[in-house]
Amino acid sequence: MAEEEKGNYYDMQCAVCDSRLVQQSFNDISVEYCENCSGYWFDGDEITSVLDRLIKNPDLWISHSQQKIERNLECGYCPKCNQIAKPLTLYKKNYSFLKCVRCNGIWIDKSNLNSLLIDMKKNKSALGKYLFLPHKQPEYIQGEDSFESYVGWVDDENPVNRIPFSTILLIILNLIGFFIWDPIITFNKEILFTPSAFLSNPLTYWSTIFVSMFAHANLGHLAGNMIFLYLFGDNVEDRIGHYKYLFLYLLLGILSSLGYAYLTPHPNIPTLGASGAVSGILGCYFLLYPNVNMKIHKSFFGIPYSINVPIWMYLGVWFLGQQLFGIAANVPGIAWHAHLIGFFGGYLVMYLMRKLNFL
Repeated sequence: MAEEEKGNYYDMQCAVCDSRLVQQSFNDISVEYCENCSGYWFDGDEITSVLDRLIKNPDLWISHSQQKIERNLECGYCPKCNQIAKPLTLYKKNYSFLKCVRCNGIWIDKSNLNSLLIDMKKNKSALGKYLFLPHKQPEYIQGEDSFESYVGWVDDENPVNRIPFSTILLIILNLIGFFIWDPIITFNKEILFTPSAFLSNPLTYWSTIFVSMFAHANLGHLAGNMIFLYLFGDNVEDRIGHYKYLFLYLLLGILSSLGYAYLTPHPNIPTLGASGAVSGILGCYFLLYPNVNMKIHKSFFGIPYSINVPIWMYLGVWFLGQQLFGIAANVPGIAWHAHLIGFFGGYLVMYLMRKLNFL
């Protein structure tokens, strides 16, 4: 194989082991490489031109002394767009690699790439084309998140690879909390989070943070938070795992409550609801999936239709709404500040988790 030239580390993580990718150049061909698991990443929008050059001159990369590495690949995550990367086998041979369900980027290790190029040298046209074809949606990957059957208004084009057990558990706990802590009876500083009471005696009122996270004022309040939690939370959970997701949810709920306690102009009014933690999950989602489209369902004189908007626009409107309600309207009893603190807190925490390879 031609001499390798190493470059700087990317802010991209390997689809298999989450290690930082570096740039490697082989005779002026540059690709992303993982030093930990010896895997290469080819972007979907670049793979055709790059592999076409390799097919024409595979001797640039072929190393006949390289031993075969046996791998049992599982689903990973695209370094570019964080979507699911599905394990595939090429051309009825044992060439295992991962392919992103959205951008068709490919992860393949050294030994598989080496064997593939040896066969490409023998039959250039028969093998390379299979890498370029978009694959079909895998059967075991769930479809789009959708609440059309429930409220008929929004879903996102973002599949998940596993059942979101932690998100479902949080929804169940919020349902239980709604019936246990009836706000009509318990709307007082002894039960719900009241900034003035907490700041004056945090050791006595620390538990009110957690109670408030699982209590809601009415069914509409509960339904709105739970819809957003499931719509965005399942993808965040799918990316970081069940246990880290649970811890992250609680952490963001605590951060949003503490931040609100110091910023609210109404410190004597108790607050309740999961919106601070859910807003934090929105911040995590926005960092992980900045290119996802939201599908909004509408109707015009009874005729249904759908429009697609990018996630940045969808959350941008949401963010602007928080400012209008929190600053202009200044509605007491609604923790708009907690929503904003939660969102930015979630974005920052997820950014740090990526930097520390803790996904």
